[in-house]
Amino acid sequence: MVSTYHSLTDTVAGSEKYATYYMYRHSHRPYHIDYFFCKREWVDNLTIGIYKDWILHSDHMPIFLEIDRENRVKEEMESVD
Repeated sequence: MVSTYHSLTDTVAGSEKYATYYMYRHSHRPYHIDYFFCKREWVDNLTIGIYKDWILHSDHMPIFLEIDRENRVKEEMESVD
């Protein structure tokens, strides 16, 4: 299992470019504190919601993760054999 954000962006933890949380909903208080962990082979894409589009709804930005279902199902089937 890997952090999908860090794996896809080849970023070291602690040096993230995109925030997932804004303390007190302030744009000058960004942090990256939300994560998805799974096998790297399963992930096609990851997108983090944009501050101006989401801050009225939450201080956390949504993380959209696209899973390669075929690769995941194939791997699960092979583990059953």
